Parts: sequence; structure tokens; C-alpha cells
Amino acid sequence: MVIKYNTKQRAKYGQNYIKDPSLIRRLLVKTTVGGADTVLEIGPGEGAFTTELLEVVGKLVTIEIDGQNVDTLKRKFGREIDSAKLELIHKDALGFEPRWTKTSIKDGEYKIVASIPYSISSELFKKFLLKRPMPSSAWFTVQKEFALRAMGKSEHSLLSVLLNSFYDMKIVHEFAREDFSPVPSVDSVFLQLIIREDVPELVEVHFGEYKDFVRDGFTQPIKPVQKHFKDVINSNKLQQLADKHKFKLKDLTTNLTAEQWQALFIASKS
Repeated sequence: MVIKYNTKQRAKYGQNYIKDPSLIRRLLVKTTVGGADTVLEIGPGEGAFTTELLEVVGKLVTIEIDGQNVDTLKRKFGREIDSAKLELIHKDALGFEPRWTKTSIKDGEYKIVASIPYSISSELFKKFLLKRPMPSSAWFTVQKEFALRAMGKSEHSLLSVLLNSFYDMKIVHEFAREDFSPVPSVDSVFLQLIIREDVPELVEVHFGEYKDFVRDGFTQPIKPVQKHFKDVINSNKLQQLADKHKFKLKDLTTNLTAEQWQALFIASKS
């Protein structure tokens, strides 16, 4: 069976929806969502993913900006909304606040499944993955090029360093363009992010400070490591860190990996 969508109405939000419910079920098998989970679904559209999620999760919270989609979801899932298994929020996900929901959205205690407009992928990742409360795991349908950048496979960036600081990431499915309606002009993937269990305690405790610490290294003018850190880490300690974590003092700060940034941050606190 192929789901038919009102593609003209959807075009203004840049949404591309999976046409085949069996593909959605195969994707969910690749996730860890289950009956005990609270799941936040970003961009439910007309409810194709929502239908399948309701079969397997304990509580589902959806955020949808499109009023026409919201009306469709209300008609389609009235019983689930009445029973409080499904909570439907008609707002822009970029402004999301946990207080919008009646459902408890706590740090590390919920999961995300999302099909999002590719044009705002970066902003949504920052909003939902790099701010508290953070999910224990997440699966995003995103442009393949963006996924590779976010993973740091094609380039180092502030976003990739911060994501790699807190998540293990991998592509668990590559879509055919024809899987979607309307058909996108780019390749798409299902990207998995699982919260890392080895994040150093100092980085966890000083979460916001760590993000600012890394962000400063990506702010112009970009400097070599030795020059950038000269006022926060003494030269002998900095050389020891370089030897241990395999970077050079003449390297630009933008070339450092997430693990190297974490080591430098910890040293700056001691």
C-alpha cells in the first residue's frame, strides 16, 4: 500500500513523507523504542509514522506546525488523544519548551523520532540534542550530506564536535528518493544518535560551560592550539595533552576532535 499525500499543501513547509507503511515498520525495528518509552515525534505530518509508533510505544508526544496536518491528526487519532496515549502539540518545534507538554520530558528519559524539513536540520539538532533535557536516543530522517557533516565524516564543525561529545552516531538506513512524496532532489538517511555513557563527569556537570568552551574555538579569528589555550592551560601541561591525545600545538582549534576538546576542557578546570 502507498500513502497518498496532499503535496501542494505540504510544499510550503519543505516536508517529504515516506509513502510505504511497511518501510516505516522496518525503520522502527532499527530503533529501540518500545512499550515503556515516552517518545517525542517531531513533524508527524499526516500521521504515517505516528500510526506505527502508537503500536509500539507507551506514550507519544507529537509536535506539528502545519494546522491542516493537526486537523488530520485529530480526526485520525481522536481515541488515542482522548486516552492520553497521544499528546498533540500545534506549535513550531524550533520554539519547543518542555512546559508545553502534560507529559514529563526529562533529561535522558525520553526518545525522539523525527522527520524534519531539511532546511532547518541544523537548528533542530541544536534545539533538541544540545540543550537540556536531552534524549537518551534519537532517530532523524535527514539529508545524507547533512548527516555526514553532523557525524564529522566530511568536515569538522562546531555542531559535529558537540554532537560527538555527547552521542554515538551512525546511519542505520539509506533511502531511495522514490520512498518519499514529494520526491526530494537529495539523498536521505535515517540517522541514529545514542547518548554516550563515557562523557566525562566534568563535561556533564559543566554542560553549558563546555559548549561555550568549544564554541570559542570556532569563533573568528581561528587560532593554533598553543595560542588559543595559552592563558588557560600552562605550556607544559598543554604539551603533555598534545602528546597523550595526539594533536599538535600548531594545529588549528577547528581540527580538534570531540575527545581532544573534552581533555582540554578538563585540563582548563584543574
